[in-house]
Amino acid sequence: LPDVFFLLGGKSAILGKDINKSAFDAFCVGEAEIPFIELLEKLEEKQDYTKIKSMWFKKGNAIIKNPLGNVITNLDSLPFMDYEIFDTKKLLDVRAGWLSVQFTRGCAYNCTYCFVTADKKVMFQGEEGYGMDKYLRKHSVEYAIKFLESICEEYNIKVFNLDDELPIMYKEWFMKFCEEYKKRIFGKYGCQYCINGRIDLMTENLVKVLVESGCREIRMGFESGNFRIRKEILDKPITDEKMREVYGLCDRYCLRTTSFTMIGIPTETHETILDTIKMTASLKPYLIRLTFCYPFQDTRLWEYVIQKKLLKEEKYMVQSGYFEEPY
Repeated sequence: LPDVFFLLGGKSAILGKDINKSAFDAFCVGEAEIPFIELLEKLEEKQDYTKIKSMWFKKGNAIIKNPLGNVITNLDSLPFMDYEIFDTKKLLDVRAGWLSVQFTRGCAYNCTYCFVTADKKVMFQGEEGYGMDKYLRKHSVEYAIKFLESICEEYNIKVFNLDDELPIMYKEWFMKFCEEYKKRIFGKYGCQYCINGRIDLMTENLVKVLVESGCREIRMGFESGNFRIRKEILDKPITDEKMREVYGLCDRYCLRTTSFTMIGIPTETHETILDTIKMTASLKPYLIRLTFCYPFQDTRLWEYVIQKKLLKEEKYMVQSGYFEEPY
């Protein structure tokens, strides 16, 4: 389709290293709400679109790299997402009534392996010199609940998958969200939800609030069962004792847990892999998501493996994914 304009966004575009070898005409390397509308308008009016901020364009053998533009700091100024442009009812049937939503952006933590650390590098290069105040943003609780109400009225939702990086880090906001969700979504429509959590932020009161408000499952990463690796390599120094405490609480209150774990982490040995296996067995998560360690480009872990000369570049470039093989 040579006459069709192809645009790539998301984490793949942020890396932005292979636009010439790709089938895409442009990469959106920042958040897309503002530049995407500008691009559509210029394409429709047949105007020059190659100077749009937060966009990279392919032009012949050259790449036009524009600087990052502004991001939307008031997320409530955005309209509700329009699910009518998709065959949402069919998608919900295929996904057993699960729908992914998101009400916050960013994460305050800097775990070495997480793409958040690479994302921050891009965001903080914006024209206004973004700091954490503009990087960490959230919708108001009222916006979030009204949006969910509109979806429940239109579709047969069983479970909302909250795809936020870490909503529980906004403690006051999240407690208010749970209170309203319990009354207006779980109580009225019976829709449960799943979220991402972090072990060292979990308390017994929070687990109780989650369960009472309709939370079906919390996903938490401990990555390695070896404390040295968690502390020195992953910058996630959560103790074994805290992990056992939190998983015990979730089990006591019947809150399902999904554990994110990895093997093949730098400095990993057969013994530390066995630590991860034993820890997983002792915590007894409801679900396990095991991946091979995969150093995403420009993360702190990426910098570590480059410095230590641990990365085989040609293998990284053709690798199919971090569920199949290590770096």
